[in-house]
Amino acid sequence: MKKTVLIIDDNEKVLRTLEDRIESMGFDFDSADCQTAATALLQKRRYDLILLDQELPVKKGKPTHKQVGRNLLVHIRQDANNESTPVIVVTAHDGDDSVAIADLFHDGADYFIHKPQISMLEEKIRSVLAKHEQKARKPKAAGTSAVSKERPFPGGKLTFLEEGIFLEDIRLASTATIIGRILRELCKRTESGKRCARTCKGLAKILNLERGDKAVPEAISPFRKTVIEKLREAGFAANEDTVIARGRSGYELAAIIEAESEVAIPEANTVREPTPEERQQWFIDQAAEGKKPSKSTYMKKFGHSASTWKRDLRVITLELESIGTGAATYYRVKRPSAKTSI
Repeated sequence: MKKTVLIIDDNEKVLRTLEDRIESMGFDFDSADCQTAATALLQKRRYDLILLDQELPVKKGKPTHKQVGRNLLVHIRQDANNESTPVIVVTAHDGDDSVAIADLFHDGADYFIHKPQISMLEEKIRSVLAKHEQKARKPKAAGTSAVSKERPFPGGKLTFLEEGIFLEDIRLASTATIIGRILRELCKRTESGKRCARTCKGLAKILNLERGDKAVPEAISPFRKTVIEKLREAGFAANEDTVIARGRSGYELAAIIEAESEVAIPEANTVREPTPEERQQWFIDQAAEGKKPSKSTYMKKFGHSASTWKRDLRVITLELESIGTGAATYYRVKRPSAKTSI
């Protein structure tokens, strides 16, 4: 039987493009251009996949808002027909905002595609569907189908072994992975004995992650879902904050979790993210010293996204001027303009 995809996007051009791509994959589809139309379709049937634009109008012709798409995502996860249907958020917004991406995963998104990366659509659809089908084929442990039989999880010890990361005797992940490195970092304590809470940017900086702060929610979100599944298979009730909690200061290890890998580290040695002003001044100082700093110099030093570089560049170019074009462009201190004699 053909799979059916629900495509939700208010941009007619994008909607037609997505419809063509889905049809070329051999799938059927339904389309909606607002929250009201999408809700009506969701009530009628179960879909195999949902492509959701984040910024939508409530009704056709009304103003669009990012929160409408998020509200619809929450509704999908509460809908009896589609609560387990995989959802890929396809949007032109928040591509460089790791907190917004984490919020989308928290609300139930299975994957996030930034519209400039829409060429990856087919690859991500196949990957998400394959994972969903594999999960559906897994036999459920006896006695775990009824929520009433689940016991509250009392907590336990997190252990790092060569063969994996275990919570008591439940294997949660491989050790040599990004989530393994994140967990090790969250297990650390400061000299005062306080557990370390880390932001996405802080973790990306400390761990020197190639994809920057985007890699953090991409690793943590599926791990939190894995925790829920594994503990439920063992007969325990769990939620997304059971192992890695999200607090006011960022991600942290939940209070009920012990960790044998906890290492005391001096508070003075904890890595602090440079402020925008510090980044900008460092770059200007490099130019003042005649070092010909460039975009690649900045990226190598701070590891931020291109959009962060552009924001900093607006301030930097108040004092510096660009020399050259393309990848060869570097910056130097602006030379005083020659005065015209009268």
